[in-house]
Amino acid sequence: MSTETTKEKEPATNVEATQTHLFTRQPLSVFGKIAFWASVVGGPGSLGGTIALTIASGSPSRDIVITTVCWLAIAVILATSFRWAPLVSTLLGGYNLYLICTQPYVIESLANPKGPNGGFAHFAGDVLVVACAILAFGGSIGAAVQNYRQGSRQAPRWLPSALSLVAALSGGRWHQRGCSPGSRVLWRRCRSWRGPLGAG
Repeated sequence: MSTETTKEKEPATNVEATQTHLFTRQPLSVFGKIAFWASVVGGPGSLGGTIALTIASGSPSRDIVITTVCWLAIAVILATSFRWAPLVSTLLGGYNLYLICTQPYVIESLANPKGPNGGFAHFAGDVLVVACAILAFGGSIGAAVQNYRQGSRQAPRWLPSALSLVAALSGGRWHQRGCSPGSRVLWRRCRSWRGPLGAG
């Protein structure tokens, strides 16, 4: 064997030594950080809803308690930074999103924000929790793909646009449904005003 053949075999041996194991810790990618912070924000929001329902009705809702536990579990699992953490948080985030979107009071509140089911405060909390659930689920999927894909772990170029879309949908929903009927009438009058001389 020549020395060139020996040098070629050494780097191949080093590549096998860098294999990842089950409990290998990796720094959180941008998607992992988004999922983590969305669950940190959604957890206290869900906990506040649990406390409010317990005070109002005397017993907590089983689904909202499970949702709160899922938020906290997602945050703790992602904080461990294990390679498999985004996979587990994706499953929990999907279940959490399912629980939130099938809750009848959430759907009723999103359709009628000033209705009898808690009024505008309930509506605002629901919009926040739904946005956090979408961010946690999407961020967990993105982090899982980045952990198991070969290549760079940089944030994709479309990420700011996707985050802006979620923020715009949440803010637009608050603005569209949250304004009182009186402010809508005033807004229509301002839009139809032609100016002091009538020539808009």
